[in-house]
Amino acid sequence: MANEESPSADVSALDGAQRAAILMMVLGESEASKVLKFMDPEELELIGSAISALKDVTQHHIYDVLNDFSDVNEKHTPLDIGAQDYLKKILFQAIGPQKANSILSRIELGPNASGLEVLKWIDPSVIADAIKDEHPQLIAILLVHLKDEQAGQILELLDKDKKTNVVMRIARLGDVNSSALKELELLIESRFTQETDSKIKNLGGIKAAADILNNVDKDTENNIVETLTEIDKELCEEIKGKMFVFDNLLSVDDRGMQTILREAPQDKLVTALKGASTEIANKIFKNMSKRAAELLKDDLETAGPVRLAEVEEAQKEILEVALRLAEEGTIMLGGKGDDFL
Repeated sequence: MANEESPSADVSALDGAQRAAILMMVLGESEASKVLKFMDPEELELIGSAISALKDVTQHHIYDVLNDFSDVNEKHTPLDIGAQDYLKKILFQAIGPQKANSILSRIELGPNASGLEVLKWIDPSVIADAIKDEHPQLIAILLVHLKDEQAGQILELLDKDKKTNVVMRIARLGDVNSSALKELELLIESRFTQETDSKIKNLGGIKAAADILNNVDKDTENNIVETLTEIDKELCEEIKGKMFVFDNLLSVDDRGMQTILREAPQDKLVTALKGASTEIANKIFKNMSKRAAELLKDDLETAGPVRLAEVEEAQKEILEVALRLAEEGTIMLGGKGDDFL
């Protein structure tokens, strides 16, 4: 967060994140975990940073924060627990070890932010201009360490040929050697900050490329997909497969869904719905006749266990129908403020 100093004696100096951090400490691990479950990643990171920086919290601070929460008693405040241990415990309870560790790794615990931590506060156009002449592999490594939305904005601003090259390298990105990470840190240090502290993780792959492409504008997406298809059609198909998943059908309007259901292989519906969310299932039932919906529900109830691979294959066949209809202009598929294809 921008201000990492301890809460001052002047309670009015506390910002929202600091107040929320104190409240989480007061609530205790169990109750705080319940609250954190309703926060998005950005909020979790902000609150986590504030908790990790808490020290010298006075009763005056606590009384002020609890002013609007009269049902909370100061005796429940575990202020004797180390901030780092407490933060780790409540995040683990709230979202599980994997996501918690991911967030913890991005929280600034010391006086100096890592180079990548600094980048998230910099305008994408500034970053794009600074890295436009760098090697595509280095740009790929940098982008996978940023949030998808910011990475997508940067990708949009690169030259057309470089965009495709970078996406292809992201999709193929495996282990990143230490020299490449060091080069990335040196780049960030020379272009964006005077002091860096390496806290870099190995990311990348098909899903990373798909997530970033899902955050670029329509023209950029189409140009990259078209060029990448010419270079490596198989790789491009893998990326497209991760860009559009079964839950994306929620964005299709009712008329479009009815068209998909007419064209889709009927023998695949039961299997596809075996692994679908309740929201998707309800949307499909809604766009069928009452009789057809009842029959499909009965089939779902009586169907035995199905292998995950079979579910994924059935969903893939239905998605292929949806993509074909979108390419023909028959339906619209929701994307980043636009149709998918």
